[in-house]
Amino acid sequence: MLVGGDGERILPEDKVTELNVNQATEGPFADYLRLVGKVDQHAAEVTAAHATSMACAVACTGCCHRELSVFPVEAAVVRDWLGGRSLAAVPVPALPPRVLQVLELDPTTTPCAMLDGAGQCRIYPVRPLICRSHGLPLAVVDEEGTYADVCPLSFDGGEGLAELEEDEFLVIDTLNVILAAVNAAWVRSTGSAPERVALRTIALVSSPDGSPGSG
Repeated sequence: MLVGGDGERILPEDKVTELNVNQATEGPFADYLRLVGKVDQHAAEVTAAHATSMACAVACTGCCHRELSVFPVEAAVVRDWLGGRSLAAVPVPALPPRVLQVLELDPTTTPCAMLDGAGQCRIYPVRPLICRSHGLPLAVVDEEGTYADVCPLSFDGGEGLAELEEDEFLVIDTLNVILAAVNAAWVRSTGSAPERVALRTIALVSSPDGSPGSG
């Protein structure tokens, strides 16, 4: 959903702050992890300034009730962190009616396989960039200009975005372009398959207690 009061454009196209990523210096995931670091730094600054306006909290899984796929480099980072372990398929708490209504979600939608029985992310330290950007104020560029977007549960349903500074918006299109370039370089250097990877395929094998277990 694009938001901004009554739907008006609230960010001129030349008034947004873009992310830049430095060259990798070491390690197979260095480029990607540098990008993650920049996004996390931005997220920390915005959250510190607007914590009371943001609905994001532990076990708020509204943005997790969908099947997600990630770039190969992101999948490789998750697999590396799991170290050959697998995650059990476990029941996830149902979303509150208000969240279902505001986010216009189907209650029967299968949630992300990385959630645990308490609705918490089991790969949180290495969660993909799409997960890190959810909940943040976004600048979204299309052929008509730049719009502000945010989770409808935050910033008074988007009305509060008009009060933010330009550099508090994450330019999602720029982030996606950089991520695609980082991934393409990683695929070329490793000879990996270029297709996106479903997070569910990384979790797959079950263990009895729902915690990471031997794969």
